[in-house]
Amino acid sequence: MKKTDNRRSFTLKGLLVIVVIIALLAAVVLPICSARLEKRRAGEGTSRREHAASQASRPPEEMMKAGEDREGTDAGTESHSLQFLYGEDGEILSVRTVPES
Repeated sequence: MKKTDNRRSFTLKGLLVIVVIIALLAAVVLPICSARLEKRRAGEGTSRREHAASQASRPPEEMMKAGEDREGTDAGTESHSLQFLYGEDGEILSVRTVPES
């Protein structure tokens, strides 16, 4: 007589179904995640440009006072200049004060 094995195991068919389900989920989730990532990167670039533009519109004396508060030095006794960082499209990305040599 033949004994029947009552153990449950994965069949090739069942395994393929699981792989297909995982592939479908990945196909749905990956474009959503990449779109959100691109949107976030675009937002970061915009906020950096807005910050740089707002800093560029401030008078140098006011920027030096802000540096004095942050660093604890008397920025009014030194001569400073503004240094601009421009992007490829010519927009200002950042502005900072630099002591003149």
